[in-house]
Amino acid sequence: MLAATSGRVYKRSMPPPVPPPLPTQKWWQIHWKWLAGLGGAALLCLFLGVSMVSMRWLTGRLKGSEPYRLAMEAAQSDSAVTAELGTPITQQGMVTGAFNEGNGFGNVVLTIPVNGPKAQGTIHVVAQRHGERWHFSVLQLSVEKSGRKIDLPIAKPAPK
Repeated sequence: MLAATSGRVYKRSMPPPVPPPLPTQKWWQIHWKWLAGLGGAALLCLFLGVSMVSMRWLTGRLKGSEPYRLAMEAAQSDSAVTAELGTPITQQGMVTGAFNEGNGFGNVVLTIPVNGPKAQGTIHVVAQRHGERWHFSVLQLSVEKSGRKIDLPIAKPAPK
């Protein structure tokens, strides 16, 4: 059928069909990329947190060991070391190394960064435990500024 409006003729047509409803999706189906990114970030934070706690624990174990204590005492009481570094001598930075002890035996390898008012250095420690005493095969300070290496005397610890 034709309709006339102000001199023009239009053909009546049917309205377009109504599209079928879109399938409903759950929130996570729509925003899965956000969830993947947040999940990855959470896993990264968890990994970094566990790593930091492990490093703190390991450093605390190394710094709490008898060879560490004896090495620091030897460095602080040696006149050649105090002449090179000055006083007070403090541990600075992260202690690194390996520590294994059990059943009256053990071994330790430590690198201890130290600092004084005049210079910085590194104490190198290699020791073995047989019975109740630690026996040091290396106990030496390397001074960064001069490159000098100073062998440290070790006081005999009292047996446990």
